Amino acid sequence: LALGGILMQPGFSSETGTDAATVSPQLQKLLAQLQKLDRNSPARTASPKDLGKYNARRADLLQKIVSLSKTDEERDQWYQQMADGIAAAVQTGGYPAGLKRLDSIEAAIRKQSPKSPLIAYVKYRKLMAEYTSKMQSATSNAQQIGRAHV
Repeated sequence: LALGGILMQPGFSSETGTDAATVSPQLQKLLAQLQKLDRNSPARTASPKDLGKYNARRADLLQKIVSLSKTDEERDQWYQQMADGIAAAVQTGGYPAGLKRLDSIEAAIRKQSPKSPLIAYVKYRKLMAEYTSKMQSATSNAQQIGRAHV
Protein backbone atom coordinates (compact mmCIF):
# COMPACT_ATOMS: atom_id res chain seq x y z
CA LEU A 1 0.00 0.00 0.00
CA ALA A 2 1.46 3.31 -1.03
CA LEU A 3 1.24 5.72 1.87
CA GLY A 4 0.39 9.36 1.22
CA GLY A 5 -1.46 10.86 -1.70
CA ILE A 6 -5.05 11.97 -1.45
CA LEU A 7 -5.47 10.47 1.99
CA MET A 8 -3.26 13.09 3.66
CA GLN A 9 -1.98 10.31 5.85
CA PRO A 10 0.18 11.08 8.84
CA GLY A 11 3.89 10.85 8.23
CA PHE A 12 5.30 7.42 8.85
CA SER A 13 8.90 7.77 9.87
CA SER A 14 11.47 6.73 12.40
CA GLU A 15 10.69 9.98 14.28
CA THR A 16 7.18 8.78 15.09
CA GLY A 17 8.36 5.23 15.66
CA THR A 18 6.29 4.03 12.73
CA ASP A 19 7.15 3.29 9.14
CA ALA A 20 5.33 1.67 6.25
CA ALA A 21 6.87 -1.71 7.08
CA THR A 22 5.47 -1.68 10.63
CA VAL A 23 1.89 -0.79 9.71
CA SER A 24 -0.30 -3.64 10.85
CA PRO A 25 -2.23 -5.69 8.29
CA GLN A 26 -5.46 -4.50 9.91
CA LEU A 27 -4.45 -0.86 9.49
CA GLN A 28 -3.31 -1.51 5.91
CA LYS A 29 -6.74 -2.96 5.15
CA LEU A 30 -8.50 0.10 6.59
CA LEU A 31 -6.22 2.46 4.68
CA ALA A 32 -6.99 0.56 1.47
CA GLN A 33 -10.73 0.87 2.20
CA LEU A 34 -10.33 4.59 2.83
CA GLN A 35 -8.39 5.01 -0.39
CA LYS A 36 -11.08 3.14 -2.33
CA LEU A 37 -13.83 5.23 -0.74
CA ASP A 38 -11.98 8.43 -1.61
CA ARG A 39 -11.43 7.31 -5.21
CA ASN A 40 -15.20 6.80 -5.50
CA SER A 41 -16.21 9.97 -3.68
CA PRO A 42 -19.34 11.78 -4.88
CA ALA A 43 -18.98 14.42 -7.56
CA ARG A 44 -19.14 18.08 -6.56
CA THR A 45 -22.61 18.15 -8.06
CA ALA A 46 -23.83 15.33 -5.82
CA SER A 47 -26.75 15.95 -3.50
CA PRO A 48 -26.07 17.03 0.07
CA LYS A 49 -27.54 13.71 1.21
CA ASP A 50 -25.02 11.74 -0.89
CA LEU A 51 -22.17 13.88 0.42
CA GLY A 52 -23.42 13.29 3.96
CA LYS A 53 -23.50 9.51 3.48
CA TYR A 54 -19.99 9.58 2.03
CA ASN A 55 -18.63 11.62 4.93
CA ALA A 56 -20.37 9.42 7.51
CA ARG A 57 -18.77 6.30 5.97
CA ARG A 58 -15.43 8.08 5.80
CA ALA A 59 -15.70 9.10 9.47
CA ASP A 60 -16.50 5.49 10.42
CA LEU A 61 -13.31 4.31 8.70
CA LEU A 62 -11.26 7.11 10.21
CA GLN A 63 -12.55 6.22 13.67
CA LYS A 64 -11.27 2.68 13.20
CA ILE A 65 -7.94 4.01 11.97
CA VAL A 66 -7.69 6.29 15.01
CA SER A 67 -8.16 3.28 17.28
CA LEU A 68 -5.19 1.56 15.61
CA SER A 69 -2.91 4.61 15.58
CA LYS A 70 0.18 4.20 17.70
CA THR A 71 1.06 7.82 18.42
CA ASP A 72 -0.79 10.95 19.50
CA GLU A 73 0.47 12.69 16.37
CA GLU A 74 -1.10 10.07 14.09
CA ARG A 75 -4.36 10.07 16.06
CA ASP A 76 -4.55 13.87 15.94
CA GLN A 77 -4.09 13.94 12.18
CA TRP A 78 -6.83 11.35 11.63
CA TYR A 79 -9.14 13.12 14.09
CA GLN A 80 -8.52 16.41 12.28
CA GLN A 81 -9.45 14.82 8.95
CA MET A 82 -12.56 13.37 10.53
CA ALA A 83 -13.62 16.72 12.00
CA ASP A 84 -13.00 18.51 8.70
CA GLY A 85 -15.06 16.03 6.68
CA ILE A 86 -17.94 15.91 9.12
CA ALA A 87 -18.08 19.69 9.48
CA ALA A 88 -18.09 20.11 5.70
CA ALA A 89 -20.92 17.58 5.37
CA VAL A 90 -22.95 19.38 8.05
CA GLN A 91 -22.42 22.67 6.23
CA THR A 92 -23.82 21.23 3.00
CA GLY A 93 -26.96 20.25 4.89
CA GLY A 94 -26.47 16.56 4.20
CA TYR A 95 -25.28 15.34 7.59
CA PRO A 96 -27.15 17.01 10.46
CA ALA A 97 -26.15 14.16 12.81
CA GLY A 98 -22.57 15.28 12.26
CA LEU A 99 -22.88 17.87 15.03
CA LYS A 100 -23.36 15.12 17.60
CA ARG A 101 -20.51 13.20 15.99
CA LEU A 102 -18.23 16.22 16.43
CA ASP A 103 -19.24 16.31 20.10
CA SER A 104 -18.24 12.67 20.48
CA ILE A 105 -14.90 13.29 18.74
CA GLU A 106 -14.21 16.18 21.10
CA ALA A 107 -15.08 14.00 24.11
CA ALA A 108 -12.81 11.19 22.89
CA ILE A 109 -9.89 13.57 22.40
CA ARG A 110 -10.52 15.18 25.79
CA LYS A 111 -10.50 11.73 27.44
CA GLN A 112 -7.24 10.67 25.73
CA SER A 113 -5.44 13.99 26.07
CA PRO A 114 -7.22 16.62 28.20
CA LYS A 115 -4.84 19.43 27.17
CA SER A 116 -4.75 18.67 23.44
CA PRO A 117 -4.99 21.74 21.19
CA LEU A 118 -7.11 19.56 18.92
CA ILE A 119 -10.03 19.99 21.34
CA ALA A 120 -10.25 23.67 20.41
CA TYR A 121 -9.92 22.81 16.73
CA VAL A 122 -12.84 20.37 16.84
CA LYS A 123 -14.92 22.87 18.84
CA TYR A 124 -14.20 25.54 16.23
CA ARG A 125 -15.16 23.23 13.34
CA LYS A 126 -18.40 22.37 15.16
CA LEU A 127 -19.23 26.03 15.82
CA MET A 128 -18.68 26.92 12.17
CA ALA A 129 -20.75 23.95 10.98
CA GLU A 130 -23.53 24.77 13.44
CA TYR A 131 -23.51 28.44 12.42
CA THR A 132 -23.70 27.62 8.71
CA SER A 133 -26.45 25.09 9.33
CA LYS A 134 -28.51 27.62 11.32
CA MET A 135 -27.98 30.32 8.69
CA GLN A 136 -29.16 27.97 5.95
CA SER A 137 -32.18 27.03 8.04
CA ALA A 138 -33.04 30.68 8.74
CA THR A 139 -32.71 31.55 5.06
CA SER A 140 -34.90 28.63 4.10
CA ASN A 141 -37.52 29.60 6.69
CA ALA A 142 -37.50 33.22 5.52
CA GLN A 143 -37.99 32.10 1.92
CA GLN A 144 -40.92 29.88 2.93
CA ILE A 145 -42.52 32.72 4.86
CA GLY A 146 -42.00 35.03 1.90
CA ARG A 147 -43.68 32.55 -0.45
CA ALA A 148 -46.60 32.12 1.96
CA HIS A 149 -47.29 35.86 1.91
CA VAL A 150 -47.20 36.19 -1.88
